[in-house]
Amino acid sequence: MTGWKMEKKFRTLGSFGTLLSTLKIRYETITYSKRKARIRGANLSDLETKIKECTKKCDEQPNQENSNDLEILQTEYDRQYEYIAQGAIIHSRVNWYGKKKSNKHFLNLENAKKKKKAVLES
Repeated sequence: MTGWKMEKKFRTLGSFGTLLSTLKIRYETITYSKRKARIRGANLSDLETKIKECTKKCDEQPNQENSNDLEILQTEYDRQYEYIAQGAIIHSRVNWYGKKKSNKHFLNLENAKKKKKAVLES
């Protein structure tokens, strides 16, 4: 085999190795992100359950401690929801973001894009 053919072969293997490492990084990133999203979703579900229980407690025994617990849980829930909404804002590729628009607007945008994509794929 001549020198230039060998050089071409090694260059091709180098780009193939780069491609494989890029795909592996992508796979690991997606796996990590999905794992974090599952954990975040489970935490959000747990918070919803705790808020329902705490609301029930407040209805049965309205006192300052129960009200404080409910307020703390609600604040944590809002913080978690805000984090998810910020991700939806980034993911929806909207270049503008006004404070007048609610986070629900961007979540609805993302859901609409998912439905549109599902129709196109099928």
